[in-house]
Amino acid sequence: MSIWRLSHLSNLGESQHKCTNIRDTYPISEDKFGLILSLSLLLLPYIDSFLARQAIASVAQKRPPPSTGAKSVQLISSQVEERPDAAYNHRPPELAPPPLSIYHPVFARFRREMATPTESLQLTDKELQQASLLMDVSLRHYSSKEQRREALSKVFFLDEQRFWNGTSINVNDTKMDPDGVLKLDLGFGSVSLYTILGELKNGGGDGGCDPSDQAQCVYIKLVCSKQYEHVRAASCCPALLLGLSGHVLAVWGAVFADRFFFERLALIYIGPQPPSALSSPTMGRSDIEVGVREVAKLFCTLEHCVQDIKYHYRSLDLLAPSSPISSTTRFTISKPFTHARSFTSQGNQYNLVYRRRLTEYMTKPVFVASLTSSSDLNFRVTEVVVKFALRYNEAGHRLLADAKLAPRIHYCSFEISIGLWVIVMDYIQGNVCNRKLTKSQKDSLSNAIRILHKNNLVFGDLREPNVIITEAENKVCLVDFEWCGPCIDIKEGDRLVQPRVCYPSDISMVPGMDWALGVGRDQVIMKEHDLYRLEKM
Repeated sequence: MSIWRLSHLSNLGESQHKCTNIRDTYPISEDKFGLILSLSLLLLPYIDSFLARQAIASVAQKRPPPSTGAKSVQLISSQVEERPDAAYNHRPPELAPPPLSIYHPVFARFRREMATPTESLQLTDKELQQASLLMDVSLRHYSSKEQRREALSKVFFLDEQRFWNGTSINVNDTKMDPDGVLKLDLGFGSVSLYTILGELKNGGGDGGCDPSDQAQCVYIKLVCSKQYEHVRAASCCPALLLGLSGHVLAVWGAVFADRFFFERLALIYIGPQPPSALSSPTMGRSDIEVGVREVAKLFCTLEHCVQDIKYHYRSLDLLAPSSPISSTTRFTISKPFTHARSFTSQGNQYNLVYRRRLTEYMTKPVFVASLTSSSDLNFRVTEVVVKFALRYNEAGHRLLADAKLAPRIHYCSFEISIGLWVIVMDYIQGNVCNRKLTKSQKDSLSNAIRILHKNNLVFGDLREPNVIITEAENKVCLVDFEWCGPCIDIKEGDRLVQPRVCYPSDISMVPGMDWALGVGRDQVIMKEHDLYRLEKM
């Protein structure tokens, strides 16, 4: 039995930029560069991360005001992979973020609570009344955004604060005026922090830009400001963003990790909604009732998540803004932001120190880390890969690991608090397959597929990036068991326990992929498909 432990105070896997590359791209003063060279090599991964984020923050500070930056004419040039300050929000699709729950569990909590059937909730009279008032205000027409915001400010409360209040925020030497903020003051002269930021438009098509895009621009300007320097040195700055267009509300999660990552968590129509299930003779609700209850659930979820974010910021060891951060302190606190940092297995506790991303693709949450144990005295420091996945076939991986045809697993479990599988495995020294396999390598790979097929499992994604040629023995090692699964329906009596595994709905079907006949979106993965790809290797 293994237990995964989460740290709310930690930071994320770093960018792969090297110090020299950053200096070439973004000027760094000589005194800072000299200090970098004098620090221990053990700190290089943290220095790399710190400098990369500082460089990104420096670029982002030069962004135009959010109301300008969120317009389409600006987004065309700013939303490109070449821009280090781009918002990774799936627009365009190349700017896909990783799951935000790997940086803070609040985002997984939001998803869980919003996925809870509303009929199973015991909502209070106060919660239902606030939802009803918000629906009434939202469904009305107003001659201006200011009138709508004024009406909303009287009924939209979070954490006992008026949200849509148009508060100004100091950003460097200027001010921003977002339509909604939820402020957190830690006292002792510290800078004000913000758990939720919001922008609204009077209706669809009004205002010249999307309120969600504008809220993301506000977030980027805020967390990159000089006022937030101490905060971003110790945190990935988790926040929630609200984009309200008339009566349609979008809720987003936001973090500043390797880049600015945004994830849409909900899209709510603040009005009548059709029921999610057919009415029964004994139970039925009007569309208005359903809408009120859905909005009430959203308010409850936001309240819970605000408390989690407040706890995160209050737990940070923040210096006062007027206190200079020493260079040594900067590099010490600039550590990986991934919050899953230790686990217990077979009675021993193991700790992870994240070093870098394994892949250059931001959407793939795979990191290289050092694994240590504070209780197992015989355990030596081990370089491992930490992978987060929506689905994973542990059985297939363990079968091949036992045959030394896949990395050894240290931990593998689906973690509810993250909403993902967490897999900790040995880091394999070797090279990704980039040419035709030799006979011995082909025999090794054939043996791996044979073992899976013998156990009625298929691999599915048998492509070169998932085949590692080990340096030590020049053998094959398979990685990435996300598509692996049973090739027959698994039943207990007449009950279907697990159906045959299928290809993802978004599988790439471009001609260069060279899939077998029958491979397609949501199609069943067949043994013949593995054998076809094996022949091509």
